[in-house]
Amino acid sequence: MPTPSDALSVERPAATASDDPGRHEEETTSESESDSDEEPLLLYQRLGSATQNLLDTDGASCVSVSGKVLAIGTHEGKVHVFDTLGHIEVKSYSSHSSTVNDIGFDEHCEYLASCSDDGTVVIVGLYSEERFKQEYRRPVKTVALDPKFRAKKSRQFVSGGLAGQLVLNTKGWLGTKDYALHSGEGTIHAARWTGALIAWA
Repeated sequence: MPTPSDALSVERPAATASDDPGRHEEETTSESESDSDEEPLLLYQRLGSATQNLLDTDGASCVSVSGKVLAIGTHEGKVHVFDTLGHIEVKSYSSHSSTVNDIGFDEHCEYLASCSDDGTVVIVGLYSEERFKQEYRRPVKTVALDPKFRAKKSRQFVSGGLAGQLVLNTKGWLGTKDYALHSGEGTIHAARWTGALIAWA
């Protein structure tokens, strides 16, 4: 026959970490310390003194980097080309009269294209004196060279901006001509060209 004490006996589960707030805090702290001791996923290095000298006198509006050079566009309409570490200024172009919005290279990094709020696209040869300028009526926000720009006689590039059109410019027998690839959805903010594909937004 059960006794009153038997009727009131209850099995208590073993204590867990969640039942001990102090122990839980110790485990959380230990995990946080372990995470902070891990190496960062990205390694970085500050750019050299040549870029710092530029930024002391003019503001950078855009930047583009290739395997060979680093290019910085400024609010004064200039494009400065440095070695990839920013120690030596290789070339400088007074390409535009207003803010430079985007810079792009061909796949061999022999040509550089830039566009600006002044409505122009300028393409220059990094290792030659070649220079091409195309004027549009509205600010141009993005430009992308055909990756094979060096090899093709058509010398194609795409650009877009406040006019709301993605425009393909190509060179033919009678000069250059623009073709609207896309329009009607507002400002074109970015465009990139790789292989046979062009992406824009």
